Amino acid sequence: MSTLPTTAGPDGATFVRHADTLPRVVPVEDGEVRHLRHFFGDPGQLQPGPQGFMVGLPPHAVGRAHFHEVDQFQVFFPARGATYQRHPVDRVMVHYADGYTTYGPFAAGEAPLEFFTLRAQPTLGTWYMPESRDRLVRRGRRTRHVDVPDAAPVTAGTAEVTRLLADDDGMAVDRVQLGPGASCRAPGGGPSGAYLCVLEGDLVHGATLGPRTLGWWSPGAPELELRAGPQGCDLVVLTFPRSSAASDRGDRRLHGGPTAR
Repeated sequence: MSTLPTTAGPDGATFVRHADTLPRVVPVEDGEVRHLRHFFGDPGQLQPGPQGFMVGLPPHAVGRAHFHEVDQFQVFFPARGATYQRHPVDRVMVHYADGYTTYGPFAAGEAPLEFFTLRAQPTLGTWYMPESRDRLVRRGRRTRHVDVPDAAPVTAGTAEVTRLLADDDGMAVDRVQLGPGASCRAPGGGPSGAYLCVLEGDLVHGATLGPRTLGWWSPGAPELELRAGPQGCDLVVLTFPRSSAASDRGDRRLHGGPTAR
């Protein structure tokens, strides 16, 4: 799943710290580059298990509208002048797209833009529109995004869980705020798995896990206890729809388009 140092436990959750990843420069179309950090799997290889990585766009770079064959979450971090479509990325934003759903464009402004791309199933395909219309063999039904609102830190020993997005097929985005030393049962999870992304503070799971730590909560795993360190913790839990567990994309996932993410 990951060749990096991880913290894993019997609860079915595995975490990788941002500090334990290394940036790699990857060329894309038109001579542009992306800076990638691999957390789970490898976006350049089809490996069993989840595929989660961080992308860095240089200033003024643009990610054109495109689609993938698999369901996908993204977590965009605020950056000066960055946009998703016409929406400013001036706070943390979570985006979800069904497989075969066109989304974007997104663009960096005068500062670099960083975001996580998170998949329960791997793919090599990145298909730009409109030139890849012939590969859109079916149409996904949704693309959604939501800002993570500003909020005051919660008090010591207190836990607050806020559902930011949800659909009747199990897709959900939950925000968990833990005061110093607080704990609670993680929301979400299920048959398709979920990612956890630490936004601020520290999560304790066999080790102290700081901001931009990424966790994978395996499909069907038992309940997961979240516990904050002395600084408290602010994180999001991103649960895939039940349909993501059934890999019905077949060999279409083998035929990758140009690398972007």
